[in-house]
Amino acid sequence: MLRSFKCRFLSLLVKASVMSSSTSNDAKSALEKAGVAGRNPKTLSRDEWKKILTVEQYFVCREQGTEKPFTGKFNDFFADGSYNCTCCGVALFESDAKFKTSCGWPAFSRAAVPSSSIDQSDSPTAVSSKKLIEGNVQRRPDYSHGMERTEVLCNNCGAHLGHVFDDGPKPTGERFCINSVSISFTPSSTEK
Repeated sequence: MLRSFKCRFLSLLVKASVMSSSTSNDAKSALEKAGVAGRNPKTLSRDEWKKILTVEQYFVCREQGTEKPFTGKFNDFFADGSYNCTCCGVALFESDAKFKTSCGWPAFSRAAVPSSSIDQSDSPTAVSSKKLIEGNVQRRPDYSHGMERTEVLCNNCGAHLGHVFDDGPKPTGERFCINSVSISFTPSSTEK
C-alpha cells in the first residue's frame, strides 16, 4: 500500500516537473529561440519560417493546417497564466477565458487584449478587407474545405491560430478553437 502511494506520488511529481519545464521553455517564441527576436515577423520569408519552426508548427501556423483533435498539450491544460503566439510571442489569450469543451482543441471565450488598446492605424487589416482585430487576435473569413468559417490569426506575425465559432459560453457566446501547436504558455507569477 505504501509502495503504491510512493509510486503514484513520484509519478505525479515527474509529470509536474516535465510540464513545468516544458511550459517555461515553450514561453520563448520561435523568433527568440532562433535569435531573431528583434526582426519584424511580417518580413520573414517562408524559407526563414521553415528554418525557425518545427514541421508541425510550420504546417499549422504558416500553411493554415490543423492539428489532430485531442492531441494538443493545451487541450486539457488549465493552469493560471497567458497563452502567447508560438511564432512571435505576443499575448493572445488569458487562462481566465479558457474553458473545457469536447471539441478536441483548447477553447477560449475571448482574446486577451481589448481592441481599443492597440493602434490600428498602421495595421495591415482594414475594415474594407472584412478583417476584425481584437488586440493581438485578428479574424478573417475562411471559405476553405467547402465551409464558411472565421479564421483567427496572430495580428503581429500572421500565424494561423484556429477558428472562432458562435457556440461558446456567455457572455461572449464565442468559442475560439485554437491549435495547441500555435500557442505557448507563460505561467502567472502565482503559478511559478
